[in-house]
Amino acid sequence: MSQVKSITTRSGILFVGKIIDAFFMFIFNFLAAKYIGASGYGTYVYISTLIMFLAIAVKLGMDHGLTAIIPGLKDVQKEKELVSFAIYFLLGMSILVGLFLFLSSNFVSVVMLNNVHLENALKLFLPLIFPIAFVQMSEGIFRTVGGIKHFFFSKNILMPVGLVLFFFIRVLLFDQATLQTLIYSNYFAWSINVIYLMGILVRRKILIGLKFENKRLYRQLIVISMPLVLVGLIEFLMGRIDAYVIGYQLTEADVGIYSIVDKLAYIGNFMFITGGSMMAPVLARYYSEKDFVNLKQTYFEVNRWILVINTAVFGGLLLLGHEVLALFGPEFLVGDKVLYALAFAQLINAFFGPLTFLNAMVGLEKIEWRIGMAMLTINGLLDILLVGRYGIIGIAYISVLIYLVGNIIRMWWFKKQFGVSLVAMSGFKVILMGIGSYLPIKYLLGHNPFDNFFVTFLSYGFGFMLIYLTLIWGFILTKEDKMSVSRLFSKRLFK
Repeated sequence: MSQVKSITTRSGILFVGKIIDAFFMFIFNFLAAKYIGASGYGTYVYISTLIMFLAIAVKLGMDHGLTAIIPGLKDVQKEKELVSFAIYFLLGMSILVGLFLFLSSNFVSVVMLNNVHLENALKLFLPLIFPIAFVQMSEGIFRTVGGIKHFFFSKNILMPVGLVLFFFIRVLLFDQATLQTLIYSNYFAWSINVIYLMGILVRRKILIGLKFENKRLYRQLIVISMPLVLVGLIEFLMGRIDAYVIGYQLTEADVGIYSIVDKLAYIGNFMFITGGSMMAPVLARYYSEKDFVNLKQTYFEVNRWILVINTAVFGGLLLLGHEVLALFGPEFLVGDKVLYALAFAQLINAFFGPLTFLNAMVGLEKIEWRIGMAMLTINGLLDILLVGRYGIIGIAYISVLIYLVGNIIRMWWFKKQFGVSLVAMSGFKVILMGIGSYLPIKYLLGHNPFDNFFVTFLSYGFGFMLIYLTLIWGFILTKEDKMSVSRLFSKRLFK
């Protein structure tokens, strides 16, 4: 457990930031869906999917290119010039793409969105291309020049708090529950992010004027970056292709329902992403030392916690998912079966663990890219072929299939390359603990005497968690785990 503790200690800011981000983004999406409705919220998600895609495209992978070039420069002035060139180039590309789309908005709304009535909403979204792209690229900038904490603060705290604050004021104080309010909330949140991050770059004198004495360096950045743009686009499409296909073939209301359900199913995934990010450098070190014993042990230890959290989320959603969806409005209740399927897909992902992070750290980047590309292509084709016939539940079942097949292939390939099996029996035990906690509470819920949602949610939710955590403590956690948890709580309580 010492290795896991070390990883967690070094990544505390990331972990806390992800929790804050997840909490406020959930509040924002809840308010948006509740007050704007499934159709309005779905329109927002549908068009923002296209805008986010364009934002990734216009930065041309320069965030990755900067991290590849700058560490080898050993010249502070050249570093500043390269960062400044990337920002100015991004601004120019954003203006050109935004202007082109504005002038051809009717064509884009008909061909790319399949709905001419979305033209005006599309025009309102276009100014967001640069702010979104700049904030995304800032991660690569601050990783190379130092000060990554500024990016985490901006992206994980300023952004979600800004969204909630602006939306809350517009809707609850001025009764402006419209799609425009959602868009203006993004204007406000992304703008304060740009001002904050740009201000830091100016104050540290990293953003400077260009003298064009290093044109070869600029060309090198673009040449190195352009192939890397595919990485960002594939990662984005893996998470958003479902919403786009639903919006293109079904209705904006279907997009809204699916998006809310997907976000609920995704609640436990912050631990998946954070855990994978935490242990990535440790796995890379063990791989460089060819120490597969400790690599496997560390992977199992971290993934045990990932699975414990995701199993709790899955059990809770299975018990009370219908009631939770009712909070968003009656139109969202048709998504309950979709919620169960998507939550199960996340449970599958948690069972196998962050294999994408592992493969990237052990020299299997190309294999991982091919697997990701293949899964994305199959996912997209199946979505297009089946969504018209089966609706959003068909999309959810496809997600289950993609997660299962993709992870089996990744695990098989890792074993083929290194002869190491990553199947942990403790994973099955965690799921058994979840089933053992779920069944008695499900029986009691069937005889629920309470009419009030909050009483039901707190009573049965607390009951499930109490049984589940007791079983996890008694049958899953090791002595080292228990000692570490006890020490953690002792420090917090008696600090």
